[in-house]
Amino acid sequence: MELLKDIVPPVGEFTVTVISSDCKVKETHRIKDGELLKDGTPANVLNDTLPAVGEFTLTVTGPDGKIKETRHIKNVVTTAGKVALAERMGGDTPSGKFMPYVGIGTGTDAASAADTQLQTEVARVAGTVTYGSNVYQSSAVFTAGVGTGTITEAGLLSASSSGTLFSHQVFGAVTKGAADSLTIVWQVTIS
Repeated sequence: MELLKDIVPPVGEFTVTVISSDCKVKETHRIKDGELLKDGTPANVLNDTLPAVGEFTLTVTGPDGKIKETRHIKNVVTTAGKVALAERMGGDTPSGKFMPYVGIGTGTDAASAADTQLQTEVARVAGTVTYGSNVYQSSAVFTAGVGTGTITEAGLLSASSSGTLFSHQVFGAVTKGAADSLTIVWQVTIS
């Protein structure tokens, strides 16, 4: 078929039929604007990817309501997270909010696509899930007394315990005092 691209102008749509020496149809191919079509879809579309990119904003607020620290952190979307997304798109998972929980921990090893849980989880809360256009968002608040300590990792998860880890990241230490609240706004962009 590559030879045909060289001799056929890449404009419009047409069919190429390959006929054997005994005059039987061996193959039929549709071509549109120079691209081989497979099942009516251009070949270059079949090779496109659907990346899911995650990031979150972490904000520590003191008991007086003043912001102590804010960070914007990109993260790793795990292999298990991509499988869960594909299953949800295919209707093979239960109904309900997709990945509504945010967990925090004290792990320090680099995040990896192979991760299936936080390294050392200290707290997990349900976030408020919203979505629009191509962005999914879960906003979670760790109130005073919840997840207190030196936090170095966070993850987006499917359940209140165990479950699937959709995305994960390890970062420089953030201190959450006993009276502080910690808000994580996690966004996943599908592009």
